[in-house]
Amino acid sequence: MLPNFLGIGAPRSGTTWLYYNFRQHPEIWLPPVKEIHYFDELELGPLPNLFDRIISRGNEKSIQRWKRYLKNHKNGIKKSFKTLDIPTFLWYCSYFFSLKRDIYWYKSIFRQSNNRLSGDITPNYGHLTVESVERVKNLMPEAKIIFLMRDPVVRAWSSVVKTIISPENIKTIDSKTEKRLINYLHLPHSIKANSYLKNIETWKSFYPEEQVFIGFYDEIVDSPERLLKRIYDFFLGVDSSSEFIDNKKMKKKVNSYGDTKNIPKNIARNLAELHWELIEELHNVYGGYATCWFENAKKMLD
Repeated sequence: MLPNFLGIGAPRSGTTWLYYNFRQHPEIWLPPVKEIHYFDELELGPLPNLFDRIISRGNEKSIQRWKRYLKNHKNGIKKSFKTLDIPTFLWYCSYFFSLKRDIYWYKSIFRQSNNRLSGDITPNYGHLTVESVERVKNLMPEAKIIFLMRDPVVRAWSSVVKTIISPENIKTIDSKTEKRLINYLHLPHSIKANSYLKNIETWKSFYPEEQVFIGFYDEIVDSPERLLKRIYDFFLGVDSSSEFIDNKKMKKKVNSYGDTKNIPKNIARNLAELHWELIEELHNVYGGYATCWFENAKKMLD
């Protein structure tokens, strides 16, 4: 069984918030692990079998990600075992210890959905290559695609705060660290994650307009219930009644690293310069929140 929808990004733009809220809806089933990383790992080459993963042989990036995920979810595995939650425990066993991670393994991930809508929310899918998106389309031509975007400057900074520095160290950044962070922000993978229009264009070249949902991180901040109802009502076609929207989950901040208030001025200016053309184009295409990003970028450059 393949998922009915994919949450493809962008990274640091609200997909974790989306995941936790979707899991509260009785008509939607999501796996215990948020990001499956099937299609993006295929771009790195054949996915290692279990033996290769254990002895760290083969696709190093994939193996390291597998080990990190296993470590991050060990408490979930232990809890499902101790509470005799057999379906969840068996799911973890299949996910982490399957001999081969092929298309049959991927299908098995969603076997427990029991006629509910199922989804795979992996933000890295947002910047898959054309060939990979074509592979997805051939496998899942009817899938719905959800893409959330965030101010490119703030999104990039949020990624830095999460992966390189911690929020409490922001005020102590020296010039040497600042230079290192700017170099990181200029790396191809960072720029690729911010290439919203190009990424959306790639997906829309295979999926029609009505199968692609575009949302904004700012909506999560300003009107989270309206965003959920838009996705439930007009896109996924599930009940959007208030009883299916958990107010605590809806208003809870998840992974909300970084905002324009705490970006060092030199880094903010550098990011605004780096992504200026993108931000201006987003402003012209979408207006609204993207116009606010455009105005903020102008202030940073001034």
